[in-house]
Amino acid sequence: MLPQQHEQRQAGRCHPLRGAATVLLGLGLVGSFLLGARAAGAATEQGRKFPRFRLELAAGATMLDPASLNLLVDSDRRFQELSYEAYYDYLRRNNLLLAWSKSASGQRQEVKNAILPGIRLKYYLCDFLAVSAGFQYLKSGGPQDLTFIYTRHELSNEQYVETLRTTPYRLGVEAKSASIGLHYVRNIGRSLTAEGFLAAGLMWASCRYQSSWTYSWVIRGSNYTWAPFDSSGLLEMEGSGKGFFWEAGARVEIPVGGAFRAFLEGGYARQSVDSLSGGGREVQGQSSESWEGQWQIQKETVTAPWGTLDLRTPSNRRREGVETEDFRLDLSGFRLRLGLSLSF
Repeated sequence: MLPQQHEQRQAGRCHPLRGAATVLLGLGLVGSFLLGARAAGAATEQGRKFPRFRLELAAGATMLDPASLNLLVDSDRRFQELSYEAYYDYLRRNNLLLAWSKSASGQRQEVKNAILPGIRLKYYLCDFLAVSAGFQYLKSGGPQDLTFIYTRHELSNEQYVETLRTTPYRLGVEAKSASIGLHYVRNIGRSLTAEGFLAAGLMWASCRYQSSWTYSWVIRGSNYTWAPFDSSGLLEMEGSGKGFFWEAGARVEIPVGGAFRAFLEGGYARQSVDSLSGGGREVQGQSSESWEGQWQIQKETVTAPWGTLDLRTPSNRRREGVETEDFRLDLSGFRLRLGLSLSF
């Protein structure tokens, strides 16, 4: 029975820029030190002083498109369409049922954006050049509640009502990154300041997939209702890994009182993890299975009398005889942040 197949089916580079980033930042730091020493000397001669340290707090969002991970949503959606909608169309074309209808609540969501809070400590080598150390956190993907109800009008004048509920359905990512950066600062007018920056560092990232579902089949006649079958299950998988990242951007800031300044910054970050591994678990009825493995994209062909489906499904569950390709968690994207800084 295809609904049961559907339940079983539910079980189913960022290039390392370490050397280049190190050389770039090393040269930048050396040059900055020399320029800073010169500027500091000049400032001392003129009797000027400016705060050397600045603590910055920011929050914002980033656009994402982790294509390998988002294949899970595409695979789940297309398999469900083959198992239900394509099947019912086949029955209707062959005069094996009168009609069918579908109602849905909720929709499987791909990972498209994330929140992005962060903290940064800057040290000004001179009034136009600074170095920094920072930490950022990225998170995306909350629980979703999905309900699909399929109603079949049979030749016997009965109604077959099949209900598939997934609570929760979750696809999400999380990442933490630590970086060092170089900043070039220029004053624009009396109060506005513009800045360009480049930062690089390490990122620790993870992803998670969860699908907890229930299925019921109810037959309704003229004077009776019968529920011949129901089932439930759970499929969840996790993975984690680490990689390098770099970020480039620009910002503007204005004083807001005392030693505080507000800023708006935007930029682009290139960050990905090429190898992730983690655990998984599947529960169907009274049976349960757990595993550990590396994430890969599994390629398979599902064939039925009413259609054929070629799927590419990310999974960390090893399956013998299945062709695979590399999985990559790419969290690169444009970002925008608003923050507050304190000079001291």
